[in-house]
Amino acid sequence: MALYRLPREHPLIADSELKIIEAGDGEEEELSGASRTPWQSFLVSRGAWGFILGKTLTDTVWWFYIFWLPSYLKQSRGFSLKEIGYFSWIPFLISGVGSVGGGWLSGYLIRRGWSLNRARKTVMALSAFCMPFGIIAVFVPSSWCALALIGVSASAHQGWMANLYTIASDIFPKRDVGSVIGLGGTGGSIGGMIFALVTGYTLQWFHTYVPIFIITGIMHPLALGVVHLVIPKIEPLSSVALREAAPAN
Repeated sequence: MALYRLPREHPLIADSELKIIEAGDGEEEELSGASRTPWQSFLVSRGAWGFILGKTLTDTVWWFYIFWLPSYLKQSRGFSLKEIGYFSWIPFLISGVGSVGGGWLSGYLIRRGWSLNRARKTVMALSAFCMPFGIIAVFVPSSWCALALIGVSASAHQGWMANLYTIASDIFPKRDVGSVIGLGGTGGSIGGMIFALVTGYTLQWFHTYVPIFIITGIMHPLALGVVHLVIPKIEPLSSVALREAAPAN
């Protein structure tokens, strides 16, 4: 509340940035009286499916770190409850670097003349291939080194996610982005629920976190291949084209 202003009223905004923000207003005004894009339209859109599948495959890693990291530190690293409280936040602090840096880097590459498709996917690839640091974490003898490596993995996930979210707004008009994000969030939640069961059964049967960390280390490279296969080129899609693609009732 202290910092937010409408773009046109913000004292720190540059004219060039304001023009970018307001660039889509003409289309929004043109479509303001049109009916809402039916959700079935998104289910026949490759762009939507690329986002949904990317979220479904990779949100599982973040949910695992959030819900299972304290258990891992206790069972495999011998942390006390007090130590978990003191130190388990460290990977999530490190993850902020990727959250900010991932978005900045793709924007920087675009300003350097890279295409939208190349810049986004390059940063996503860089993030995806940093995820195996989480696999190394489960094997190193030092608990503090393990926490740092998990932090690198968490940071890479956030760099991936910063660009995956942006793909939705790169492809779809502003009025449709929320619907696509909602479908992706649904897929991510379902993936997280399934992976929680997988984690529980794996620990029950094998009594080790090693298979789980291996899975979390390879999900992002797998998702990168899926996203690239489903969305060979990231490019804007108009609301009119999206509505026309909707199946007839």
